[in-house]
Amino acid sequence: KHTKAITCGGWSKDNILALGSDDGAFTLSKPNGDTIEHTQLKAKAIDIQFPKAKGKSRAERLEGKEADDKNELVSINLDGGSIALYHLKGGEKPKELKFQRRYGEIVAYEWYGEGYMILGFSEGFVVVISTHEEDIGEELASWPLFENNLQGLNFSQSMRRAACVGDDHLKLVEHTGKEWRVMENETVKFDRRKDGQVDKVHWTL
Repeated sequence: KHTKAITCGGWSKDNILALGSDDGAFTLSKPNGDTIEHTQLKAKAIDIQFPKAKGKSRAERLEGKEADDKNELVSINLDGGSIALYHLKGGEKPKELKFQRRYGEIVAYEWYGEGYMILGFSEGFVVVISTHEEDIGEELASWPLFENNLQGLNFSQSMRRAACVGDDHLKLVEHTGKEWRVMENETVKFDRRKDGQVDKVHWTL
């Protein structure tokens, strides 16, 4: 299926395996190895993720309908330049989410809630967007969180907080349920001489 090195991959809740490789190839496979999809991307995939929950339409949200757990989308970080949203059912052209050039390259991103995404960029920006059909790509919040660069981002679904590292600092961004805010009092500064350079962050919750 892939003739070049595998760069990233992810499993869906329905046991669909998505893989990307150095030559821009992208595949979807069943647990038994059968190929569902094999396509060529415009750039190599450096991160592949399935949403935590299905995003609801505006009508479904107004009616208070619960989202199901079935994955219908897979997201692909195209070499830091954009995010592609690929429909597992097929029949729809993948959507490409592009961002302001001043943000830099996409370093890391996470799905959260029902159809929302938080992204960290190389120039220090953190951006929250919607992927709902009626407002796809709309920025809900953004901050120049670091002066020089952002190196890692991870979101805790249970805590509703994003941990971000850059410029030898750890900063937290919280979703209160109504709005996003930077938790200024929770900032941690690292001493590179003692701690080394911190470039990854993960929650234990």
